[in-house]
Amino acid sequence: MMKRYLLNIITKIKLSGYSGLTFIILLCISKTGFGQTHVQTTTLFQTTTANSISVAFGAASTSGNLIVVHVDWDGQTNNVTAVTDNKGNSYKKISGTTNWNGISYAAELWYAYNITGGAGAITVKAKLSGNPTSFS
Repeated sequence: MMKRYLLNIITKIKLSGYSGLTFIILLCISKTGFGQTHVQTTTLFQTTTANSISVAFGAASTSGNLIVVHVDWDGQTNNVTAVTDNKGNSYKKISGTTNWNGISYAAELWYAYNITGGAGAITVKAKLSGNPTSFS
C-alpha cells in the first residue's frame, strides 16, 4: 500500500526537461502505543548524473523510530545497491525494483527499523548501480 501511494505522488510531479534526475523521499515514523506517528519527511531532487544521492532530515530522529526511503530515478537498467546513513543504521530493501511509466522510470523502497537516532540530523545516502541518464 505504501509503495503505491509514494509512486502516485511521483507521477503527479512534472519532471520533463531534467537531465540525470534522481529523487529521494525520507520518512521518519515513530511507534506510539498501538499505532504509528509521522515524525518528519524530507525530499530532494538531484539533477546530475551522479550515481548517489544524499539528504538529511531537518531535525534529529529518536532512537527506535522507523525510516522509510523511497528512491526514484530515470531509466530501468540500474538498481539501488546500498542505502546507508551517518548513524550506521542498517537498511533493507522492501521489495524489488518497480518500473513505471513504460520504460522511463524506476523506484525502490528501503527501510531501517529501530534506528539509532540522537543528537544531530540523520543523513541518508542511496547509491545506484550506474548513472541515471535523463528525463525526456
